[in-house]
Amino acid sequence: MLVNSDNPPGPCQLCGHEPLREFVVPNKTVLWKCSRCGLYQYGPMAAGVHRDTSSEKPAEESLTCPKWCTERRSRRKLRTATVRLNRIAPLLTADHVSMVDVGCGFFGAMMEAADRRGWTAVGTDVGKAAVFHCRRRGYRCELCENGRLPFEDQSFDLLTAWNVIEHVEDVMESLAEFRRVLRVGGILAMETSNANCLKARVFGSRYRRFWPSGHTYTFPPLSLKQFVERAGFQVVRQPFVGRLSELPSSMTCYALGYQAQYELRRVLRIQKAFQLFALRVDSQASRGKSQPLAATA
Repeated sequence: MLVNSDNPPGPCQLCGHEPLREFVVPNKTVLWKCSRCGLYQYGPMAAGVHRDTSSEKPAEESLTCPKWCTERRSRRKLRTATVRLNRIAPLLTADHVSMVDVGCGFFGAMMEAADRRGWTAVGTDVGKAAVFHCRRRGYRCELCENGRLPFEDQSFDLLTAWNVIEHVEDVMESLAEFRRVLRVGGILAMETSNANCLKARVFGSRYRRFWPSGHTYTFPPLSLKQFVERAGFQVVRQPFVGRLSELPSSMTCYALGYQAQYELRRVLRIQKAFQLFALRVDSQASRGKSQPLAATA
């Protein structure tokens, strides 16, 4: 949904309100804000995100791992992934969990953390370099092209998508894909930028670090919740840290401190991102959940 700033887009994709207000971050991006529900939308996509590259052979230099892919950063991401999966684990009912991490990136931290729990994990990414490096690390990873996940219907008990949904071309189409590959009773776990973050609300476009190019959406939490419910999910309460007994002893204090800090920042409304966990329900159970949103969360 590429939109020229000289041509205002259609109505709000969530509540149908129009006209939308142009929101310009100079030299970075243009989004369109709904004054009713607070959703930022119709941002320009990053180049090549949904381009079909199946016939292309990437140049060797394009597969080079970026300088920021350090071993120290890899260990930090693994710790975070371990804490996140421990929070999600109490929501899962399968005896042997099958998981997909959408937007797995260069490190494959979620796959490694899942493997340490004895789960079966696969990753997918739109970047050939990310897929290449995850495979080099020994993980199964598939290239995602044209917005379609390269997996069969109802393949997984858990789908994680950290900082992904704000990059997609169409949020409802992407959520439908997430739902397609999840089994009934499976869990969707996401994190994305929080449009209700205090600094974002106070400073707006002057808070330039919050508005990177390539974000097609920025969601208030209530807006994303309603999108998810329309797509056939039921939002569920998030465990605080999960079962501490399932964490390595060296991780217990880290998990408690990490989550306590996150919750404190959330209460103070200074947390720049928020998480959402949702249960994949069958089509009949999801009927009637789609209602227009009247006000910003």
